[in-house]
Amino acid sequence: SNCYNWKIVPLKDVMVGGALNGYFTKPQNYDIEGNVGVICVSDVVNRKYTNVNALRRAFASEKDLQKYCVKYGDMLFCRSSLVKEGIGKASIIPPHTENDILFECHVIKITLDMSRVIPEYLQALSITDFFRIQVIRQSKTATMTTIGQKDIASVNILLPPMELQKRFTEFSAQIDKSKLAVQKSLDELEILKKSLMQQYFG
Repeated sequence: SNCYNWKIVPLKDVMVGGALNGYFTKPQNYDIEGNVGVICVSDVVNRKYTNVNALRRAFASEKDLQKYCVKYGDMLFCRSSLVKEGIGKASIIPPHTENDILFECHVIKITLDMSRVIPEYLQALSITDFFRIQVIRQSKTATMTTIGQKDIASVNILLPPMELQKRFTEFSAQIDKSKLAVQKSLDELEILKKSLMQQYFG
């Protein structure tokens, strides 16, 4: 409803350069000894931060590395999905990511102008109905559901003032810390329960 009358702009207005489809290589170029890690769709979908750990490895050229490498400030979108609900799901590259990581061809990358938008804010916006409805409308379905670079770039976003984006990001980070603490406590309780079960009934 945009009750605060924030600016509404197309995503391309907060991008540096254009959207880009990812790295493609033949299956035989994937190897545990490869010189790059490769982000695939499962490393992007349903995540706040893209998974950049324990990735598949591949052999890539220096040219590929320069073209398809990722860094904080990049946002990745699922370009093709077997189910319509998965299309355009997005995550952001975490800070301090190594410079030997590429994204693969079923993923679209955009680079954000961080003087106008904070990645964590935009990722949170990307899971709202406001954003998702637009993405699904822009997608096309044949055997699979797909979305193009121009379609992603044309999706409208709400652009609050940077100060509000910063406050939201700080609040979100505190919530994430609290969730981790609660999860750790739950894991410890589960271990204790199993230990007591073993003690009493083992």
